[in-house]
Amino acid sequence: VEARQQLDLPNEEKIMLYVGNVIRAKGLLELVEAFDSLKMSLPDSRLYIVGSQKDDAFVGELRAFIQENDVEDIFFKEPLGQADLALWMAASDTLVLPSHHEGFGLVALEAMAAGTTVVGTDVGGLSYLLKDGAGFLVEPEDPASLATGLWNALEGDSAAIDENVVRERVEMNSFKTILDNLLSIYRSAGKGRVARNE
Repeated sequence: VEARQQLDLPNEEKIMLYVGNVIRAKGLLELVEAFDSLKMSLPDSRLYIVGSQKDDAFVGELRAFIQENDVEDIFFKEPLGQADLALWMAASDTLVLPSHHEGFGLVALEAMAAGTTVVGTDVGGLSYLLKDGAGFLVEPEDPASLATGLWNALEGDSAAIDENVVRERVEMNSFKTILDNLLSIYRSAGKGRVARNE
């Protein structure tokens, strides 16, 4: 509620957030289609697309698709700094990552750390991050599957998300844990070198 007040967002709306480059491979056409189908049952919902718009041709295609299908309540925002992004994540009901392929998916981890439910495609690092009830995994390039995942995140059974798994996943991938693991590897590699030199 506090985050929404700071951003001047209505408390009663369902807010979906996408963060990433505005390119075809991020599944934004499918996201708009899924959002459009959800608007019938969730009229008080908004979608915020936050990210760099470097591919002018695709951005034009995406905006035309939104206009042709008369999809309302989609807002584009320029990339945000970390503090602002954390505020937007805290204000959102769900972070959605509909990527066709994805590396690690750091933004998903950041959202999980902020306590925001994540809906993402079952690809790359998202498959690992969101499995076992840490989030909602959906099929890539499939607007119907994406709409179902979003519906489940916004209106479905909240017990579907296992908070213990979320905490564990965030902790396992925290900066401190990764640094400790790397130092441990370097120490054991150093001991091996010392032993060989003796």
